[in-house]
Amino acid sequence: MILRQEGQSLWEVIIALTLAGLIALGLVRLTTSAVKSARFSLDQSQITAFAQEKIAEVINYQNDHYIDFWNTVENIPSDAGIAISSFIDYPYTDGYNETLQICSKITIFNSSSLLPQGSSGLMAKIVVDVYWDKKGDESDCRIDDTYLHSLQFNTYVTKKND
Repeated sequence: MILRQEGQSLWEVIIALTLAGLIALGLVRLTTSAVKSARFSLDQSQITAFAQEKIAEVINYQNDHYIDFWNTVENIPSDAGIAISSFIDYPYTDGYNETLQICSKITIFNSSSLLPQGSSGLMAKIVVDVYWDKKGDESDCRIDDTYLHSLQFNTYVTKKND
């Protein structure tokens, strides 16, 4: 009869430490993933609110400068777009937002071709592109830079011809 000594063998200790290390590593990865996911979710919420504000600014501008806005839209080639900065006296800016550390670009398209055939009027598509987390140095909001995340928000406004 073989008697076994009390206590743990070296192999048992190594296996136990390995398992404890793997469990600890798994917990660290899980926590890291949860933090990244929470940050991305917060970014998405802030960016959605930001884009809604930008769309509201364009709609307010359209309401305040009705004739100028629609004359400009009418002169945009069908389904082509121009930067919002092309509009006369546009009081807001797009580009870099230092508070949120994001870039935005606002474009207005003449989407009148989407109106039902035979209807008179104009339709403009407001597009707000938001991009953030640039790879590399600080952002200068160039479109040709590489960003980790981007979202596009669209809405339409119409003008009925009298």
